[in-house]
Amino acid sequence: MTILLSHIIRWEGGNHVAYQSVEEMKNVDPRTVDRSQLVDRESIRLDPDAGYEERLKSHIRQIRNPYCYLDGGIVVKLAFQPKGPTIEERVNSVYLSGS
Repeated sequence: MTILLSHIIRWEGGNHVAYQSVEEMKNVDPRTVDRSQLVDRESIRLDPDAGYEERLKSHIRQIRNPYCYLDGGIVVKLAFQPKGPTIEERVNSVYLSGS
C-alpha cells in the first residue's frame, strides 16, 4: 500500500493528502492526535460507477490519512508488519491448529 499511497500523494500535488508524508501519516499517535484533524470514515462518499483507481484516489483524498482516522467517532490506527505471515497464512494456522 505504501508504494501506491506514495504515488497518489505525489500525483495529487498540493491537494489535501499532500499535507503529510507517508511516514508522518504512519507515525501519528492515536493517543495524542488532534481528533479535529481526523476524518470520520462514515463521511466518505465514493462514486460506485468510477473505476477502482478513481475510487481509491477519491477515498485517500477524502480520508486524508488512511493510517489514522475516525470510525463512528472512535480513533482508528492502522499499522502493517513489513514482513511476516500474510492474513491467509494466519487464518490457515488457526484452522490447522484447531483453535
